[in-house]
Amino acid sequence: MKTKPAILIYGPDCDSTQLLKKSLEQEAVEVKLCSDIEHAYSYYHDENPIICILHEFSSQESCFPLAKRMLDLSRKTYLIFIFKQDRMINFRLGYQLGADDCLMIPYDIDELKLRLKAMVRRQIEKSHKSLMQFTLGKYIFDAQKGVLCFNDSKIHLTSREADLLLLLCRRMNKTVSKDDALNTVWSDGDMITPNSRILSIYIFKLRQILKNDPSVQIVTLHREGYKLMVNQPIIIPDVISYQYFRV
Repeated sequence: MKTKPAILIYGPDCDSTQLLKKSLEQEAVEVKLCSDIEHAYSYYHDENPIICILHEFSSQESCFPLAKRMLDLSRKTYLIFIFKQDRMINFRLGYQLGADDCLMIPYDIDELKLRLKAMVRRQIEKSHKSLMQFTLGKYIFDAQKGVLCFNDSKIHLTSREADLLLLLCRRMNKTVSKDDALNTVWSDGDMITPNSRILSIYIFKLRQILKNDPSVQIVTLHREGYKLMVNQPIIIPDVISYQYFRV
């Protein structure tokens, strides 16, 4: 399991890119340097790096084709272009393509590292935030705030209700055993000893809260536990062309 944020450098294997790679590795990040476009794309596709630095080659080879292929995957990755001084037009092309930043050679590595740190921090914050928000049919559950939104109304959950719903959301369409729920939501220091009866009461409360959208269900699995399921409705077009029904 990967524990470090990954950064991809696509560019020539030269002194400047090697220096950049070694400098970034000192910041507790995984850095991959690729000079071949297919190897770079394969790494990007498989490893999903948080930042891609596209360093201009000295030859006619351009970094734009790789950037376009990356953007076609619609992933939220920061793109940074590094260009030579005599190719200022590339700055405009880079930003038009979707670059988050463009630098000109020579550049200050320390300044670049500060920019990268800010990008990594923002991406991690976004990832943490997205892991705490769930769409359940017509509901939006913000686990961090313990709030369930339905249309224009907000339902404030108790800490127990929020913790239990968060557990069910993280294992959506999978069975959550009663033991897992009890051990996760209740701690050893609680005044009340948790049991299956208490758990069933909280499940009932959540069902009452979620009853406004029939597509959201908490299913009881006998002797196994519970499963949160969201059934997507089948949309039938309002207008049907009658040409297919001609006799």
